[in-house]
Amino acid sequence: MTALHELGLEAAWTRPTRDELDAPAYVGATGVRVHRFETGAMALMVDGDPAGDPKARHAMHLSPAQAEQLTDALRVFDRATRAPSLLDEAREIVYGDRERTHGAPDANLVAIAAIWTALLRGQLRDGQAVTPQLVCLLMAGLKLARAANRPSHREHVLDTVGYMALMERCGYVDPK
Repeated sequence: MTALHELGLEAAWTRPTRDELDAPAYVGATGVRVHRFETGAMALMVDGDPAGDPKARHAMHLSPAQAEQLTDALRVFDRATRAPSLLDEAREIVYGDRERTHGAPDANLVAIAAIWTALLRGQLRDGQAVTPQLVCLLMAGLKLARAANRPSHREHVLDTVGYMALMERCGYVDPK
């Protein structure tokens, strides 16, 4: 197993900032929280410490270059141990490619919601608006309707899972 310092990722553990604690983050099964900033930088956050203090919180801040290097290393490691699943593909799309082509997902969903609200202005009650959460649900519904014609088509399933994962990524799903 490759250690962080072997990848040239020299970073010190510090206390996480309030923004990092409140921001939407991927939370792994071990409780490690990963927050990727719009700049490409990354914060890895953990609760507890080796001394046994469960209330201790620590964060490692990585520059955009360090974050990219770590992401590439983990992607290679993960693929070397097993074939990627549909969930892996969806995660990679939601947390990677799409942000590079579509921009920040939360901002994109807000923009889509505003456009749909304007288009539906005559159909909505006064004061009602389409929300970013509803955009995700409606897009997933669109993919489900398409899947009805060919349920085994991988792209429909992948996109449906991706829209649900996008809700979590943007903080629209209640935490456990």
